[in-house]
Amino acid sequence: MSEGKPAAAGTLDRYPLARLVYSIYKKRLTGFMSLKAAGEQDTLIYFRDGTPVAALLPRNAEHLGRILLETGVITPAVYDQSLRRLAESGLRQGEILIEMGAITDEQLTQGLKLQLRRKLTGLFGASAGEFAIYVADHQYG
Repeated sequence: MSEGKPAAAGTLDRYPLARLVYSIYKKRLTGFMSLKAAGEQDTLIYFRDGTPVAALLPRNAEHLGRILLETGVITPAVYDQSLRRLAESGLRQGEILIEMGAITDEQLTQGLKLQLRRKLTGLFGASAGEFAIYVADHQYG
């Protein structure tokens, strides 16, 4: 995915991810960063005013429901019911849990923040690959 010419591009061995994220934060950029490791699909990290607001990973990330279950926000029975409805409906798990009355909007927001933190934390170990940073508006955050 690209939005024209990137504002910056390079390799993670020369510019570590933590340094890139900090630079985006300091500059308060809105846009996204594309990360590509050899043989893998792009990982996209979206920023609004320098703060990460979404991360789309090519591999399966931890389901929101699993995070809410681990943190005690929902019960195992609610989790299982939400998984069944997820398979049937195609809705997002957070939407399903709200519809079920199992969580509040605030609990959804906190769960999504924790999910994003976990996704980003997993990326910081990457030391090889390429990045491109695009300054562009987007639908996230």
